[in-house]
Amino acid sequence: MFIKCVIGGILLFIGFVGHTNQLYVAVASNFYSTLQQISSEFTASTGLKVVITTHSTGTLYAQILHGAPYDIFLAADQKRPDELVKKGIGESKFTYALGRIALGSIESFPEPTTEDSLKKSFRYLAIPNPELAPYGHAARQVLTTLNLWQPLQKKIVMGENVGHTFSLLATGNVDLGFISLAQALSRTNRTNTWFWKVPLALHDPIRQDAVILNKGNMEDAKRFAAFLKSPDVRSKIRQFGYDLPELPR
Repeated sequence: MFIKCVIGGILLFIGFVGHTNQLYVAVASNFYSTLQQISSEFTASTGLKVVITTHSTGTLYAQILHGAPYDIFLAADQKRPDELVKKGIGESKFTYALGRIALGSIESFPEPTTEDSLKKSFRYLAIPNPELAPYGHAARQVLTTLNLWQPLQKKIVMGENVGHTFSLLATGNVDLGFISLAQALSRTNRTNTWFWKVPLALHDPIRQDAVILNKGNMEDAKRFAAFLKSPDVRSKIRQFGYDLPELPR
C-alpha cells in the first residue's frame, strides 16, 4: 500500500509498505485493456496479483521521477524508458509491442475508410495530447504528413491520453478521433465506432518499451518481463491489435 498526494498538480507518492504477493505495473493507456486480459494468466501461474495504474506515458514517467513505487513500466514509446535507464532508475529495457493507430468515427458519421474522412465536414476531431501520449504524437505526424495539421487546428480536441480520446469519441462529443487499433478492435467498443486502420507509412513506428524499475520488486518484475516475451502471450498481444517486434536472438 502507498500514500498519494497532489502538490502543484503533480501526483507524489510519499510512502508505501511492502510488495507481498503484488506486482505494481504502470501501463500506458493504450495497452491497459490488453494488460487486464493477460495479467490474469500471470497471476494464475505465479500467485502474484498485478496492480495496474494507467495514464499517458508522459504522466506515468513524471510519477516515476517523483517516486511512484512501480515495479515495471510499460510505456507507449522508447523515449521515456530510455531516459529512466540513463537516470539510473530503470534497467533491462525491451520492446513488448508495436502500436498501431486507427481513425475512428461515431455511427452517425460516415465510416472512415481512407484519410478522405478528414477532408469532409465534421465538428471535432479528438487526438491524444502529442506532448504526453505517443499515440498523440503519431496522430500529429499523420495529420502533418497529410498537410492537415494547420487546416484542422480549430476542430482538434486534445484528450489527456488515448483512453480519454476514445471516451470523447464513444460518447459522441466528437465525430472523429485517433485511437489505438486495440481500442477499435475491442468487442466492447465495436458497436460504438467505425474505424480506418492508419497505414504505417503515415507516421513513425510506435515502439512500446517496457523497463524494470530498480527501486521496486525487481525479481518479480523480471518474471513478468519473461511472461510478456513468451510465445503464447505475444500471440495474444497480436490478437489485440498490435504488431510484434523481433525478439533478440
